[in-house]
Amino acid sequence: MGNIHDIATWAQSGRTITRRKNSSRVRLAYGLWAQIQPGAPWEIWEAVQKERARRVLDMSAEGTTLDGIIAALIHGAPIPHKTWEIELITGVKHSRHHSKCKLRFVGEATYQWFGNALGLLPAQAPSGSPGTSLEASAPTHSHNLPRIHEAVVKRSSRTLPASAYTTIDGMKTLRWDYLCVELLARHPARHCVPIVDWFIQQRVREHKRDRAAVETAFRTILLRFETILASRKDHRGKRRARRNLRLISPWSESIGESLLRLELHRFGFPPATEQFEIGEGRRRYFADFAYPSKGLALEFDGMIKYDGSLVSPETVLHDERQREETIRSKLPHLERFTWGEFKSGSLSTRLGKLRSRYFPGALTRRLI
Repeated sequence: MGNIHDIATWAQSGRTITRRKNSSRVRLAYGLWAQIQPGAPWEIWEAVQKERARRVLDMSAEGTTLDGIIAALIHGAPIPHKTWEIELITGVKHSRHHSKCKLRFVGEATYQWFGNALGLLPAQAPSGSPGTSLEASAPTHSHNLPRIHEAVVKRSSRTLPASAYTTIDGMKTLRWDYLCVELLARHPARHCVPIVDWFIQQRVREHKRDRAAVETAFRTILLRFETILASRKDHRGKRRARRNLRLISPWSESIGESLLRLELHRFGFPPATEQFEIGEGRRRYFADFAYPSKGLALEFDGMIKYDGSLVSPETVLHDERQREETIRSKLPHLERFTWGEFKSGSLSTRLGKLRSRYFPGALTRRLI
């Protein structure tokens, strides 16, 4: 079997398959197989990468630390871009040939894991050698299973102070502030800015939209980032991090809002007032992005607007209608954006038209 396993069609076939290469048993790495059960593709990806990271650390030298996107996943951050790379800080210099390699597992206990991986990837002991045919029941029809890629491990030999590390679920990772700086210095804005926004939001949430308090806390965080950046030796990473620092915000409440803010920047929109407050009696509503002088409000609608709400659907719809009417009373031009527009590419067309209408002199910028 190759390094990439597309089993979505097998999940939909409804057939009982006895051959390994057509079953839902997938090779996650050399000598490492798991029975993949239907589920949300993002949950499967998270479970696979978390367990891979744990195994990599177990097999690495003492002191090896997780870095990059997977370290942010271990912290609990939402990830806007799936990656199959596992970044490590080893403290040992590597040649160019050994700094990046495909993940290879050795040893006997290659099947006894995934037992606790969200209940989606249960361990199933093989009945024979890796070449023996195994019987697998057909998965359910309602879910597609994602492609599983061979993991790639990237190692670096940087030296950081002892205060830069922490341990989460038994895995040594970078502390949140050092990790944010690493992400800003080494990853594209679309991949790192939503993650850094999430870390900042966790630390300003206690102020409950008190604008003055949030801005004060945000300035303190920026000073911390600058202090960490000053100790870096790579000038290229410093320049990239400082460019990305201008794009982060303490006001994003979802990945979608962060990505929409990046698109507004790319299309040349001036900085918007985020979480713009509009009050009506005891009720307070907040527009995601507002240009009060233009009477323009921009809203990002996620897949679930009121997650975990215990009220009836009728009440939810009434509240949302009242919220929209209140926002339109102050900002009559309300534009809503969805995930579907990000995926289809129609977002660019809409933003181009809005820029021509409200900010005709604006120029497109480049995101790095």
